[in-house]
Amino acid sequence: MKQIKTGDLIAVKRQDSWLWRAIAKMTGSPYTHVAIAIRIEGQIFAAETNPGGAALVLLASYENPYDVFSCPANRDIVKSTIFTVMRQHIHYGWRDFGRLALESIIKLKFPGNSEGMICSEFVANIYQKAGAKTFVNFTLPTPGQVVQLFDTNEKVGAFNANNNQS
Repeated sequence: MKQIKTGDLIAVKRQDSWLWRAIAKMTGSPYTHVAIAIRIEGQIFAAETNPGGAALVLLASYENPYDVFSCPANRDIVKSTIFTVMRQHIHYGWRDFGRLALESIIKLKFPGNSEGMICSEFVANIYQKAGAKTFVNFTLPTPGQVVQLFDTNEKVGAFNANNNQS
């Protein structure tokens, strides 16, 4: 069993409500949420944005299955970038969430971002600032696109709702 390390990409497969099933269907990906793993004093947290804004959440509290992919950049730089970005008091990008849903439905891109960030935007921003290379220019990626964007081919593992590797 491989160990989750700081900087690894957490890609959640949440299907427990109509909203998450709709997101998966609209985006064509099983991934409905992404975060970045960060080890602090022996515990693993997920750096993410959620309706409460940017947060560090104990990964053990995740109740949905998720896949973990290896970090696409220097882990130390990713860790320091997480703290730098989180000090900016980022709030959740509800407008971007709606824009992403609309773009997924009608397949047209709309200009502009809100001042907040949805999970995939937050993760992509951190990886880019940490020097990860993307092969696509994006404005607002979906969670599934984040998995593809950073060439994170190495899957660390798949975890079930009890945080056990499956």
